[in-house]
Amino acid sequence: MALVDSYSETNQSSSIGLYGFPDEPTCGGQSFTGDGKNLSSVKFYLKKDGAPDGNMTAYLYAHTGTFGTSSEPTGDALATSNSLVANDLTTDYQLIEFTFGTPYLLDNGTKYVIVLCCPDVSAANGVIMGIDNTSPTHGGNASYYVDSWASSSSWDVCFYVYGVEVPTTSTSSTSSSSSSTSSSSTSSTSSSSSSTSSTSSSSSLSSSSSSSSSSLSSSTSTTVMSLIRTANMSIKREKTQLKINKTI
Repeated sequence: MALVDSYSETNQSSSIGLYGFPDEPTCGGQSFTGDGKNLSSVKFYLKKDGAPDGNMTAYLYAHTGTFGTSSEPTGDALATSNSLVANDLTTDYQLIEFTFGTPYLLDNGTKYVIVLCCPDVSAANGVIMGIDNTSPTHGGNASYYVDSWASSSSWDVCFYVYGVEVPTTSTSSTSSSSSSTSSSSTSSTSSSSSSTSSTSSSSSLSSSSSSSSSSLSSSTSTTVMSLIRTANMSIKREKTQLKINKTI
């Protein structure tokens, strides 16, 4: 969880009383700038007056007006926090945190308004929100709700907005996986090709060996026949010579 925007409680010099009776607000908040994170929680500087009824809930709204001068919420709430019991506050200021169960993307550079509402408070039993109306220096400005939204360019609410980084999909692992698959496929193809080549070579060698063996056998047979013919001719010459000798 990381800080998105804030205005420290050390700047607190006055307050907005959320009482709800005529001309008193039931909501108060501050405009701020998103930074690309998912909204996770907000803190306000709060205490109670008397025994306020009902719950406190934080809301995120879209922004309308001039940021820092006339910022106000507009439209329906973009995100809603958990609710806390108003009477559980103490009579001393404390930073009270409200969490958003469903993260909302705060677009980088976009203006928003974060508010706290206590719809069931009553006269003399309210929620007190710490603000700075002496020398406010936050870029935004405060706003409050009395029958309709209004703003004050000379107030800043003490608040902290937190967010979490938006998960990013890594393309490197996908690329690596694809590369590995491709490499494996190439290796398999190469291995298959090598095996085929080896089989072909072996077959060729066997064929060559068989052919050589056949040629050698044929050559040997020819040589033997030639020797036999030569021997027969020699025997015939000897017989002819014996016949001549007998005649003489």
